[in-house]
Amino acid sequence: MKRELLRWYRAHRRDLPWRATRDPYAVWVSEIMLQQTRVDTVRPYYERFLGEWPTVEALAAADPERVRARWSGLGYYRRAALMLRAAGVVTQEHGGRFPDQVEGLAALPGFGAYTAGAVASIAFDRPAPAVDGNVIRVLSRIALIEGDTSRGSGRAAVEALATELAQAAPADPQTHDPGDFTQALMELGALICTPKKPRCEDCPVRASCRARAEGRADEIPPPRARPKKTAVKMTGVLVRRGEHVLLGQREQGGLFAELWVVPLFEGTLGRERLRTAMKERHGVALLKLAATRTIKHVLTHREIEVSMWTAVLSAAAKPKGLRFVSAAQLAELGLPAFTRRALET
Repeated sequence: MKRELLRWYRAHRRDLPWRATRDPYAVWVSEIMLQQTRVDTVRPYYERFLGEWPTVEALAAADPERVRARWSGLGYYRRAALMLRAAGVVTQEHGGRFPDQVEGLAALPGFGAYTAGAVASIAFDRPAPAVDGNVIRVLSRIALIEGDTSRGSGRAAVEALATELAQAAPADPQTHDPGDFTQALMELGALICTPKKPRCEDCPVRASCRARAEGRADEIPPPRARPKKTAVKMTGVLVRRGEHVLLGQREQGGLFAELWVVPLFEGTLGRERLRTAMKERHGVALLKLAATRTIKHVLTHREIEVSMWTAVLSAAAKPKGLRFVSAAQLAELGLPAFTRRALET
Protein backbone atom coordinates (compact mmCIF):
# COMPACT_ATOMS: atom_id res chain seq x y z
CA MET A 1 0.00 0.00 0.00
CA LYS A 2 2.75 2.46 0.93
CA ARG A 3 4.54 1.99 -2.38
CA GLU A 4 1.38 2.57 -4.44
CA LEU A 5 0.40 5.60 -2.41
CA LEU A 6 3.86 7.19 -2.67
CA ARG A 7 4.01 6.57 -6.40
CA TRP A 8 0.61 8.23 -6.86
CA TYR A 9 1.55 11.17 -4.62
CA ARG A 10 4.77 11.93 -6.46
CA ALA A 11 2.94 11.88 -9.78
CA HIS A 12 -0.17 13.84 -8.79
CA ARG A 13 0.61 16.05 -5.78
CA ARG A 14 -0.30 19.69 -5.97
CA ASP A 15 2.49 22.22 -6.40
CA LEU A 16 2.29 24.03 -3.06
CA PRO A 17 4.99 26.38 -1.74
CA TRP A 18 5.42 24.59 1.60
CA ARG A 19 6.24 21.35 -0.20
CA ALA A 20 9.44 22.88 -1.58
CA THR A 21 11.10 22.96 1.86
CA ARG A 22 11.98 20.74 4.80
CA ASP A 23 12.78 23.70 7.03
CA PRO A 24 10.91 22.84 10.27
CA TYR A 25 9.98 26.49 10.80
CA ALA A 26 8.38 26.82 7.36
CA VAL A 27 6.69 23.42 7.69
CA TRP A 28 5.30 24.45 11.08
CA VAL A 29 3.96 27.77 9.76
CA SER A 30 2.16 25.99 6.93
CA GLU A 31 0.67 23.34 9.20
CA ILE A 32 -0.69 25.92 11.64
CA MET A 33 -2.18 28.04 8.87
CA LEU A 34 -3.77 25.03 7.17
CA GLN A 35 -5.71 24.01 10.27
CA GLN A 36 -9.41 24.42 9.36
CA THR A 37 -8.44 26.74 6.49
CA ARG A 38 -8.53 26.13 2.74
CA VAL A 39 -5.28 25.72 0.79
CA ASP A 40 -6.14 28.52 -1.65
CA THR A 41 -6.71 30.88 1.26
CA VAL A 42 -3.47 29.94 3.01
CA ARG A 43 -1.06 30.23 0.07
CA PRO A 44 -0.73 34.07 -0.07
CA TYR A 45 -0.70 34.35 3.74
CA TYR A 46 2.08 31.77 3.98
CA GLU A 47 4.27 33.52 1.42
CA ARG A 48 3.76 36.98 2.99
CA PHE A 49 4.34 35.63 6.49
CA LEU A 50 7.65 33.98 5.63
CA GLY A 51 8.64 37.03 3.62
CA GLU A 52 8.34 39.18 6.73
CA TRP A 53 9.50 36.65 9.34
CA PRO A 54 11.77 34.13 7.53
CA THR A 55 13.11 32.48 10.69
CA VAL A 56 11.77 31.44 14.07
CA GLU A 57 14.06 34.02 15.71
CA ALA A 58 12.50 36.76 13.58
CA LEU A 59 9.01 35.67 14.59
CA ALA A 60 9.97 35.53 18.26
CA ALA A 61 11.09 39.18 18.04
CA ALA A 62 8.02 40.32 16.09
CA ASP A 63 5.52 42.90 17.28
CA PRO A 64 2.40 40.89 18.28
CA GLU A 65 0.15 43.58 16.81
CA ARG A 66 1.88 43.29 13.46
CA VAL A 67 1.56 39.50 13.53
CA ARG A 68 -2.17 39.82 14.20
CA ALA A 69 -2.42 42.29 11.32
CA ARG A 70 -0.74 39.86 8.93
CA TRP A 71 -3.05 37.12 10.20
CA SER A 72 -6.21 39.19 9.55
CA GLY A 73 -8.59 37.21 7.38
CA LEU A 74 -7.27 33.75 8.31
CA GLY A 75 -9.47 33.45 11.39
CA TYR A 76 -8.84 31.36 14.50
CA TYR A 77 -6.53 34.08 15.82
CA ARG A 78 -5.48 32.03 18.82
CA ARG A 79 -3.23 30.15 16.40
CA ALA A 80 -1.14 33.29 15.87
CA ALA A 81 -0.85 33.91 19.62
CA LEU A 82 0.33 30.35 20.23
CA MET A 83 2.81 30.62 17.36
CA LEU A 84 4.40 33.65 19.01
CA ARG A 85 4.68 31.75 22.30
CA ALA A 86 6.19 28.70 20.62
CA ALA A 87 8.65 30.84 18.65
CA GLY A 88 9.80 32.37 21.93
CA VAL A 89 10.33 28.96 23.51
CA VAL A 90 12.25 27.60 20.50
CA THR A 91 14.45 30.70 20.41
CA GLN A 92 15.09 31.07 24.13
CA GLU A 93 15.16 27.45 25.29
CA HIS A 94 16.35 25.57 22.18
CA GLY A 95 18.74 28.05 20.61
CA GLY A 96 16.48 28.61 17.60
CA ARG A 97 16.40 24.91 16.68
CA PHE A 98 13.17 22.93 16.72
CA PRO A 99 13.25 19.62 18.59
CA ASP A 100 13.58 16.81 16.06
CA GLN A 101 11.48 14.24 17.91
CA VAL A 102 7.71 14.07 18.40
CA GLU A 103 8.01 14.27 22.18
CA GLY A 104 10.05 17.47 22.12
CA LEU A 105 7.79 19.10 19.55
CA ALA A 106 4.65 18.14 21.46
CA ALA A 107 5.94 20.07 24.49
CA LEU A 108 5.89 23.37 22.56
CA PRO A 109 2.91 25.74 22.93
CA GLY A 110 0.20 25.02 20.39
CA PHE A 111 1.73 21.72 19.26
CA GLY A 112 -0.89 19.02 19.51
CA ALA A 113 -0.32 15.42 18.44
CA TYR A 114 -1.11 16.21 14.80
CA THR A 115 1.25 19.19 14.46
CA ALA A 116 4.06 17.40 16.28
CA GLY A 117 3.69 14.36 14.02
CA ALA A 118 3.49 16.43 10.85
CA VAL A 119 6.59 18.49 11.60
CA ALA A 120 8.54 15.46 12.85
CA SER A 121 7.81 13.43 9.72
CA ILE A 122 8.00 16.16 7.07
CA ALA A 123 10.93 18.15 8.44
CA PHE A 124 12.93 15.44 10.22
CA ASP A 125 11.98 12.18 8.43
CA ARG A 126 10.63 10.61 11.61
CA PRO A 127 8.17 7.75 11.06
CA ALA A 128 5.49 9.57 13.03
CA PRO A 129 1.76 9.59 12.30
CA ALA A 130 -0.08 12.86 11.67
CA VAL A 131 -3.82 12.30 11.99
CA ASP A 132 -6.03 15.07 10.63
CA GLY A 133 -9.55 14.94 9.21
CA ASN A 134 -8.38 13.73 5.82
CA VAL A 135 -6.30 10.93 7.33
CA ILE A 136 -9.15 9.85 9.61
CA ARG A 137 -11.44 9.52 6.60
CA VAL A 138 -8.90 7.64 4.46
CA LEU A 139 -7.91 5.14 7.16
CA SER A 140 -11.42 4.56 8.46
CA ARG A 141 -12.45 3.58 4.92
CA ILE A 142 -9.40 1.43 4.28
CA ALA A 143 -9.89 -0.53 7.51
CA LEU A 144 -13.69 -0.17 7.61
CA ILE A 145 -13.64 1.42 11.06
CA GLU A 146 -17.26 2.12 11.86
CA GLY A 147 -18.86 4.53 14.28
CA ASP A 148 -17.49 7.82 15.56
CA THR A 149 -13.82 8.08 14.56
CA SER A 150 -13.34 11.54 16.05
CA ARG A 151 -13.06 10.23 19.63
CA GLY A 152 -13.07 7.17 21.84
CA SER A 153 -12.41 3.70 20.49
CA GLY A 154 -12.93 4.78 16.87
CA ARG A 155 -10.28 7.48 17.10
CA ALA A 156 -7.94 5.09 18.92
CA ALA A 157 -8.32 2.54 16.12
CA VAL A 158 -7.49 5.17 13.47
CA GLU A 159 -4.44 6.37 15.39
CA ALA A 160 -3.21 2.82 15.93
CA LEU A 161 -3.44 2.12 12.20
CA ALA A 162 -1.76 5.44 11.35
CA THR A 163 1.12 4.58 13.71
CA GLU A 164 1.43 1.08 12.28
CA LEU A 165 1.59 2.38 8.71
CA ALA A 166 4.04 5.17 9.56
CA GLN A 167 6.41 2.78 11.30
CA ALA A 168 6.02 -0.19 8.94
CA ALA A 169 9.12 -1.16 6.98
CA PRO A 170 8.86 0.35 3.48
CA ALA A 171 8.45 -1.96 0.50
CA ASP A 172 11.14 0.04 -1.29
CA PRO A 173 13.68 1.58 1.15
CA GLN A 174 15.32 3.54 -1.65
CA THR A 175 12.24 5.61 -2.36
CA HIS A 176 10.56 5.72 1.05
CA ASP A 177 10.16 9.10 2.72
CA PRO A 178 8.18 9.53 5.98
CA GLY A 179 7.36 13.13 5.11
CA ASP A 180 6.05 12.19 1.70
CA PHE A 181 3.98 9.39 3.20
CA THR A 182 2.41 11.79 5.71
CA GLN A 183 1.55 14.26 2.96
CA ALA A 184 0.40 11.48 0.62
CA LEU A 185 -2.28 10.34 3.06
CA MET A 186 -3.52 13.91 3.49
CA GLU A 187 -3.41 14.55 -0.26
CA LEU A 188 -5.38 11.38 -0.97
CA GLY A 189 -8.10 12.59 1.39
CA ALA A 190 -8.13 16.05 -0.15
CA LEU A 191 -8.22 15.00 -3.81
CA ILE A 192 -9.59 11.45 -4.09
CA CYS A 193 -11.01 10.08 -0.83
CA THR A 194 -13.29 13.08 -0.33
CA PRO A 195 -16.13 13.31 2.21
CA LYS A 196 -18.79 13.05 -0.48
CA LYS A 197 -18.63 11.07 -3.71
CA PRO A 198 -15.10 9.64 -3.23
CA ARG A 199 -13.38 8.83 -6.53
CA CYS A 200 -12.70 5.19 -5.70
CA GLU A 201 -11.95 4.31 -9.34
CA ASP A 202 -8.97 6.71 -9.26
CA CYS A 203 -7.66 5.67 -5.84
CA PRO A 204 -4.15 4.16 -5.83
CA VAL A 205 -4.93 2.00 -2.78
CA ARG A 206 -8.43 0.87 -3.78
CA ALA A 207 -7.34 -2.79 -3.70
CA SER A 208 -6.65 -2.43 0.04
CA CYS A 209 -9.88 -0.56 0.89
CA ARG A 210 -12.48 -2.60 2.75
CA ALA A 211 -15.14 0.12 2.53
CA ARG A 212 -14.85 0.14 -1.26
CA ALA A 213 -14.95 -3.67 -1.39
CA GLU A 214 -18.24 -3.63 0.53
CA GLY A 215 -19.66 -0.67 -1.39
CA ARG A 216 -19.78 1.49 1.73
CA ALA A 217 -17.25 4.23 1.01
CA ASP A 218 -20.01 6.86 0.97
CA GLU A 219 -21.14 6.02 4.50
CA ILE A 220 -17.73 5.63 6.20
CA PRO A 221 -17.06 7.51 8.40
CA PRO A 222 -20.62 8.50 9.39
CA PRO A 223 -21.29 12.24 9.42
CA ARG A 224 -20.63 13.88 12.75
CA ALA A 225 -23.45 15.66 14.54
CA ARG A 226 -22.63 19.34 14.47
CA PRO A 227 -22.52 20.90 17.93
CA LYS A 228 -25.19 23.48 18.59
CA LYS A 229 -23.80 26.99 18.37
CA THR A 230 -24.38 29.53 21.12
CA ALA A 231 -26.43 32.51 20.00
CA VAL A 232 -24.82 35.82 20.95
CA LYS A 233 -26.53 39.18 20.47
CA MET A 234 -24.55 42.41 20.52
CA THR A 235 -24.84 46.03 19.49
CA GLY A 236 -22.14 47.91 17.60
CA VAL A 237 -21.72 51.52 16.61
CA LEU A 238 -19.75 52.89 13.67
CA VAL A 239 -18.33 56.37 14.27
CA ARG A 240 -16.40 58.22 11.59
CA ARG A 241 -14.45 61.45 11.78
CA GLY A 242 -13.44 62.43 8.29
CA GLU A 243 -11.40 59.55 6.88
CA HIS A 244 -10.94 57.99 10.31
CA VAL A 245 -13.04 55.37 12.08
CA LEU A 246 -13.38 54.76 15.82
CA LEU A 247 -12.03 51.37 16.98
CA GLY A 248 -11.00 49.73 20.20
CA GLN A 249 -8.82 46.72 21.00
CA ARG A 250 -10.58 43.88 22.79
CA GLU A 251 -9.07 42.42 25.94
CA GLN A 252 -7.29 39.07 26.13
CA GLY A 253 -9.63 36.11 26.25
CA GLY A 254 -13.19 36.01 25.07
CA LEU A 255 -14.72 37.13 21.80
CA PHE A 256 -12.35 38.82 19.28
CA ALA A 257 -9.54 38.70 21.87
CA GLU A 258 -6.85 41.38 21.26
CA LEU A 259 -8.38 42.34 17.90
CA TRP A 260 -9.67 45.74 16.84
CA VAL A 261 -13.41 46.26 16.51
CA VAL A 262 -15.98 49.05 16.49
CA PRO A 263 -17.40 49.79 19.96
CA LEU A 264 -19.39 46.70 20.94
CA PHE A 265 -21.91 46.15 23.73
CA GLU A 266 -23.60 42.98 24.93
CA GLY A 267 -27.26 42.53 24.07
CA THR A 268 -29.53 44.24 21.58
CA LEU A 269 -29.63 47.84 22.77
CA GLY A 270 -32.12 50.50 21.78
CA ARG A 271 -31.18 54.12 21.12
CA GLU A 272 -31.20 55.41 24.71
CA ARG A 273 -29.56 52.32 26.21
CA LEU A 274 -26.81 52.55 23.61
CA ARG A 275 -26.23 56.23 24.43
CA THR A 276 -26.01 55.36 28.11
CA ALA A 277 -23.66 52.41 27.55
CA MET A 278 -21.31 54.53 25.41
CA LYS A 279 -21.29 57.29 28.01
CA GLU A 280 -20.61 54.93 30.90
CA ARG A 281 -17.90 52.89 29.22
CA HIS A 282 -16.14 55.44 27.02
CA GLY A 283 -17.18 58.77 28.49
CA VAL A 284 -18.64 60.35 25.34
CA ALA A 285 -22.07 61.17 23.99
CA LEU A 286 -23.28 59.73 20.70
CA LEU A 287 -24.83 62.26 18.33
CA LYS A 288 -27.02 61.68 15.27
CA LEU A 289 -27.52 58.06 16.24
CA ALA A 290 -29.17 55.95 13.51
CA ALA A 291 -29.86 52.22 13.20
CA THR A 292 -28.51 50.68 10.01
CA ARG A 293 -28.41 46.90 9.65
CA THR A 294 -27.80 43.59 11.40
CA ILE A 295 -24.55 41.71 10.81
CA LYS A 296 -24.52 37.95 11.32
CA HIS A 297 -21.09 36.53 12.03
CA VAL A 298 -20.63 32.77 12.47
CA LEU A 299 -17.74 31.32 14.46
CA THR A 300 -16.96 27.72 15.39
CA HIS A 301 -19.09 27.71 18.52
CA ARG A 302 -21.06 30.94 18.25
CA GLU A 303 -23.59 32.61 16.00
CA ILE A 304 -23.18 36.32 16.58
CA GLU A 305 -25.84 38.83 15.61
CA VAL A 306 -24.77 42.47 15.87
CA SER A 307 -27.27 45.29 15.55
CA MET A 308 -25.30 48.11 13.92
CA TRP A 309 -25.78 51.84 14.40
CA THR A 310 -23.98 54.85 13.01
CA ALA A 311 -23.24 57.97 15.04
CA VAL A 312 -20.95 60.97 15.28
CA LEU A 313 -19.00 62.52 18.15
CA SER A 314 -18.40 66.15 18.93
CA ALA A 315 -15.09 67.50 17.67
CA ALA A 316 -13.81 67.80 21.24
CA ALA A 317 -14.84 64.31 22.36
CA LYS A 318 -12.01 62.01 23.49
CA PRO A 319 -13.42 58.52 24.05
CA LYS A 320 -11.71 56.38 26.69
CA GLY A 321 -10.23 53.11 25.46
CA LEU A 322 -10.88 53.91 21.79
CA ARG A 323 -9.03 55.73 19.04
CA PHE A 324 -9.67 57.04 15.57
CA VAL A 325 -7.83 55.01 12.95
CA SER A 326 -7.05 56.04 9.39
CA ALA A 327 -7.47 53.80 6.37
CA ALA A 328 -3.69 53.39 6.14
CA GLN A 329 -3.46 52.40 9.81
CA LEU A 330 -6.12 49.71 9.38
CA ALA A 331 -3.62 47.61 7.42
CA GLU A 332 -1.35 47.49 10.49
CA LEU A 333 -3.98 46.28 12.95
CA GLY A 334 -5.40 42.85 13.63
CA LEU A 335 -8.94 43.07 12.28
CA PRO A 336 -11.45 40.20 12.42
CA ALA A 337 -13.74 39.67 9.45
CA PHE A 338 -16.53 41.22 11.53
CA THR A 339 -14.75 44.58 11.66
CA ARG A 340 -14.30 44.65 7.90
CA ARG A 341 -18.00 43.98 7.46
CA ALA A 342 -18.91 46.60 10.03
CA LEU A 343 -16.86 49.20 8.17
CA GLU A 344 -19.12 48.65 5.16
CA THR A 345 -22.05 50.02 7.15
